[in-house]
Amino acid sequence: MMNNRSDEPRRVTAQWSTTVAVVIPILNEARSLGRTLDALTKQDYPRHLVEILIVDGGSTDDWQTIARQFQSTDLALRCLPNPGRTAAAAVNLALRETDAKTILWISGHCLLSPQYLSAAVAEYEKYPGAVVGGRLEVVGHGVASTLYSLVLRSRFGTGAAPFRFHTDPGPAVSVTYALFERALLQSVGGVDEQLIRNQDSEIFARLRKIGTPIRRINATATYLAPSQLRGIWRRAWGNGAWNIWALRLGKGGVSWWHLMPMAAVGLAIALLILSIWSSMALNVLIVLAGLYLLLALGVALMEANPGQAWTIPVLPVLFFVHHAVYGLGSWQALLREIPSPLEVRPLEHN
Repeated sequence: MMNNRSDEPRRVTAQWSTTVAVVIPILNEARSLGRTLDALTKQDYPRHLVEILIVDGGSTDDWQTIARQFQSTDLALRCLPNPGRTAAAAVNLALRETDAKTILWISGHCLLSPQYLSAAVAEYEKYPGAVVGGRLEVVGHGVASTLYSLVLRSRFGTGAAPFRFHTDPGPAVSVTYALFERALLQSVGGVDEQLIRNQDSEIFARLRKIGTPIRRINATATYLAPSQLRGIWRRAWGNGAWNIWALRLGKGGVSWWHLMPMAAVGLAIALLILSIWSSMALNVLIVLAGLYLLLALGVALMEANPGQAWTIPVLPVLFFVHHAVYGLGSWQALLREIPSPLEVRPLEHN
C-alpha cells in the first residue's frame, strides 16, 4: 500500500537500476575500516549495482589486510592510491574512475544502517538530481572517544550545524554522508581540492547556489568518534584553521557558529590583557568564565548517558579545551599564509 506522506521515499525494490559507487577516502583507518565495510555488506540494496572504491591517501597502517578480507566476498571492491592525499582529491579521483550514475561519499569511520543505500536511491529517484543523506549519530569506543562523542553530540560543543541536529526527513540545507549524482558533481568542477577541511560544506554551498535540492532521509549514519586525544586536538585545531583559510580563499560553507570559538578566545585574551590595568576587565572575565562553566556543567548533565556519571566532571574541561584549541587554530590561520594541500598532512581520524 502506498504511503501518503510526501517526504517518504518511493520504495521500488523490484525495479532498482541506479548504480552507486561508494567512495571511502581513508588515511590510517585500519581500526574502523572493517566495521565500515561490514556495514556495507549488510545493505539491502542490490549488490550488483554497487561498487566500493577505497581511496588511500598514503596510510602507514595495515588497512590493506582488512580490505583484502572483503575482496574475497561478492563485494565489487577496488583500492586506489590517492596522490592528492586529501578527501577532496579522493572523491574527484573516484569521479574519474567510476561510471556509476551516483556516488555515495562516506568515510572509513562510519557505519551505515542496512537500508541507507536503498532509502537514499529511492529519494534520489523520487527527486531526480537531488543530493540525499541521512541522520547522523555519534558513538564512542573507549574513554577518550566516548568523551569526544558527547562533545560532538552537543550544540554547545559543535554549534548549530544542521546536518548534526536536524533529523526530520525532507528538504535540508546540508546532509551527512551524501549520495550525489556523478554528472552533477562533474558539472560543478568536483570537490574543491584547495581545502583539506570544509570540503563538504563548500560543495553544499555551491550546489545550493545553483538550486540543487538537498534531501534528508529516514536512515542513520553512525560516526565513530576518534579514539586518541592527539587526534581529537589536531582535528579541533585543523577545523578552526580551515574555517578561516576557507574564508580567505573566498569559499562558501562557513557559518557564524564556526567563528564563535575564535571570537570567544579573542575576547578572553583581550580581557586578560586589559585586566593588567583594569579590575573591571578582570571581573568581567571571571563572570564570563563562571557562566561558561555553569553552562558546560549543565550540558554535561544532560548529555551524560545512564551509567556514565564519570563523564560529568570531565566533560566541561573537554568542552573548554575543544573550544580553546579550535579558536586558537582560527587565530593562527588568520596570521599564517594559506598552505597548499600537499604542504599539510591531512588529518587522520584515529
